[in-house]
Amino acid sequence: MNGSYVLVQLTTQGGPNNATQVMGSYLYQQAFDNFNFGYGAAIGVMILVLNLATVLICQVVLKKEKVEF
Repeated sequence: MNGSYVLVQLTTQGGPNNATQVMGSYLYQQAFDNFNFGYGAAIGVMILVLNLATVLICQVVLKKEKVEF
């Protein structure tokens, strides 16, 4: 999820009318360009929650039986 931030920031910085904005670049824009640190922190927490949910769903879906050698 952080890899897309670097690509957007280096190429378009959000693009025309925020067309290429991703959560990471939006977090940076809110926190450091607009000095809205609380909102930036809330976006960071949401990124964390979404990442954890994705990992947990993947673990449940891809769960395999335990194999012992």
